[in-house]
Amino acid sequence: MQRGDLRSDAGISLVEIMVAMFIVGLASSFVVLNIPRTPTPLEEARRQVEDALITSARLADIGGEPRGVKLRVDRLELLVFRDGEWRAPNDFNRLKDVEWDEEVRLTVPETRRRPRPVSDEEEEDVVQPDIWFDPTGIATAKQFDLSWKDGRYRFTIDQAGDLDVQSTRGL
Repeated sequence: MQRGDLRSDAGISLVEIMVAMFIVGLASSFVVLNIPRTPTPLEEARRQVEDALITSARLADIGGEPRGVKLRVDRLELLVFRDGEWRAPNDFNRLKDVEWDEEVRLTVPETRRRPRPVSDEEEEDVVQPDIWFDPTGIATAKQFDLSWKDGRYRFTIDQAGDLDVQSTRGL
C-alpha cells in the first residue's frame, strides 16, 4: 500500500451488508408466507359442514336412498330414509355426525311457518330432517348460518341440491 492511498481491501462495505440483509429478508418472507396457518374453529366447522352436505347429496344420488340432515346448535345429525322412517345410517361406510367447537353456533334465519297440527298418535321421538336430498336430485331449500366471534358463514341450499357458502359479516 502506498502512503497516500486511503483505500483498504480489508472488511466489507455498507452496500454489501445492505444487499446481504435484503436477500436474507426476502428469503425469510418466502418461508413465513409458506407456513400453513391453523384454521379457526369457524373455518374448520365450515369445511366439515360443507363436506357433509355435499357427501349426503352424492350418497342420495348414488345409493338411491333419500339422505337427511338434522340441524342442531352444536352439530349436524346425518340420517337416511329406510323402511318408512328417518334413522341414523348403520352402514359400514356410515357418515359420522358432524360436531364442532362449542363456541361455534348454528342458527337458522327466521322464516314464516304455519303451525303444524300435532295428533295424539304421533310419537315424540320421531326424527325429521331439516334438509333432505332425494335420489332424483330434489332437495329441501334451506338457509342457515355458522358463526364464531365476529365471523359468519351463510349456507344456502336450493331445491336442486346446489350448495352455496358465503362469508358474511353482521347479517
